[in-house]
Amino acid sequence: MDLADADGHISRAFPNTVPGVKRLVVWLLKRYSPQETQVVAEPTSTYHQHLIVALASSGIAFTLVNPASAAYYARSQMRRSKTDKIDARMLARMGGRENLSPTPPPVQWREGLKALLRHRDRLRGEAGAWHSRLGAANKSPWITKEELASIRGMQRRALSEAAKTEAKLWELMKAHPGLMEQVRLLKTVKGVGDQTALAVTLELPLVEQTRSAKAWGAFAGLAPSIQQSGKSEYSLLSRTGSARIRKALYMPALVAIKHNPAIKVFAERLKANGKSNMVVIAAVMHKLLRICFGVLKSGRPFDLSMHPTAAVAAATAAVEIPLLLLPGPSPEVNTSNTLTQRRSPTQATALPVP
Repeated sequence: MDLADADGHISRAFPNTVPGVKRLVVWLLKRYSPQETQVVAEPTSTYHQHLIVALASSGIAFTLVNPASAAYYARSQMRRSKTDKIDARMLARMGGRENLSPTPPPVQWREGLKALLRHRDRLRGEAGAWHSRLGAANKSPWITKEELASIRGMQRRALSEAAKTEAKLWELMKAHPGLMEQVRLLKTVKGVGDQTALAVTLELPLVEQTRSAKAWGAFAGLAPSIQQSGKSEYSLLSRTGSARIRKALYMPALVAIKHNPAIKVFAERLKANGKSNMVVIAAVMHKLLRICFGVLKSGRPFDLSMHPTAAVAAATAAVEIPLLLLPGPSPEVNTSNTLTQRRSPTQATALPVP
């Protein structure tokens, strides 16, 4: 673990262990006050966690830089070599020039719950992998009973451990009433269930520490990436963000398109504008995330009346349409809750039902 400043006057290496991290913090505090010190670090798996915990407990500000951002910055500097010392100096230079904002210090119990959630997801992924392995093994003429039994046993154990982990997760969640209240509020949004509420509550930054719903969309990689050159202009899904959030929102988006009036109206408008199904689903995921942000920010359950167009559509759908006897051509009732009077094979007049 290398420590450096932007000018190259400081270059120290410390072991990436608990004692080594303590030595680094003591070394910093002997030379600088916490108020004038900011550490820029590149997170790597779990190897940075002891460092940020020690820095936060000592009152030293720190900034965690996305590894992709660090790599792009290094390329912009035309860096030809890559070593730990060069990386440390580059991060220090990046922090000084870009005026990076400090990262909020971690909340230990919340980080523990997030780690437990991810462990459950990994166990479910392993169970799915063993299920696929079992399907492939059953197609082989040389498979033995012992191998099949072993595969089935591994799948059962993974599912069992995942269930135990989830039960423990909910048990720990109940010790934090504020967190359970957030889950309850999120579930008032049609399409959002327990699993999505867990992911949104634990994986996304705290609402109090987030500037706007747009920041959540960017964090999840759901913000549009505009590509423009000359007269050509189009947009793509950025995907620069948390794949876990996108995965957690995919199925809820499909459910919300069918059962959430606010989302349904939004999706139908996009389809009418010629958008493809995948574009509509991505936009709905973004819309759903923004609604979740609004619910948590206000501290109130989802209110359909805040979406006037959707509220009118929902009220209209709930009305049973009587068959009106009009003089002239026979009327037909269609699925759009309007009365259609046919005049010719190619022309129809829609009469709204009061």
